[in-house]
Amino acid sequence: MDNILKNLKEINIFIEDLILLREGETSNTFTGRLNRKKIILKVFKKFNTNFKTNSYLNKETLTELSNKKLHPKVLYKNKTKGILIYEYHETSSYKKDNMFFKKLGKQLKEIHELKNKKNIHTFNEQINAYKKILNTNKLPKVYTKLNALIKMSKTNNQKNVFSHNDLNPTNILFNKNICFIDYEYASLNNKFFDISKIMLSYDMKPNEQNVFLESYGIKNHIDIREKILLWKQINLYIDYIWSLIMENIHSKEQNSPKSKTIFNRIKQLEQQIKLKKL
Repeated sequence: MDNILKNLKEINIFIEDLILLREGETSNTFTGRLNRKKIILKVFKKFNTNFKTNSYLNKETLTELSNKKLHPKVLYKNKTKGILIYEYHETSSYKKDNMFFKKLGKQLKEIHELKNKKNIHTFNEQINAYKKILNTNKLPKVYTKLNALIKMSKTNNQKNVFSHNDLNPTNILFNKNICFIDYEYASLNNKFFDISKIMLSYDMKPNEQNVFLESYGIKNHIDIREKILLWKQINLYIDYIWSLIMENIHSKEQNSPKSKTIFNRIKQLEQQIKLKKL
């Protein structure tokens, strides 16, 4: 903590009441006060490995995200030093009701229509980076299955959009309106990656899915449901590979409870898909 404050003072940033909020896989998040205003400080971790993360930290992309209120207002960023400071976004408790999913669908559409996509990594570049980090020889069946799913997804000829790629509830802030944080894994990707991730994260019921998709601008017919199932599988395989990468980097036990849980979810989803085809 003292080192962080010292490094900030060297660039004339004086944060008071600094408190660790969350220790993440690729960054640590703090709350504090800057010029008497409550702020969030993100300090990105440095690894020897190239994860293909944080490409959203270019001026044009961050500015558009902030202007569209898809991210809290950015006060300072320094990609080289691994520092991002933005205004604290007050959140309130909310019901997972149709009004919430309607707003969520509209805001997700806004992310996907982002115009400033200069120097943003592609999803394929991220996948290739993961393969280099985690030896494919150790997980031949997992990578074979993932490659097959990605190949199937490309038959749809879907245009890539600016995609958040990590839309779990902790990264979705709600207070009358919705904004998003933690774009570290953002890339140019198929829009159904984010759509299916949200559906998985909130375990949406059929009527909630309909409201969410319609507010995004998609009619929920059988072709769409098949695409969502495909991308749900891709999402879970990516989560599984990422959990193994983190175990490997942090020297944690292999096949931890987290990675086992994700793998079990993969098997459950694949079983559901098999039963639907019968």
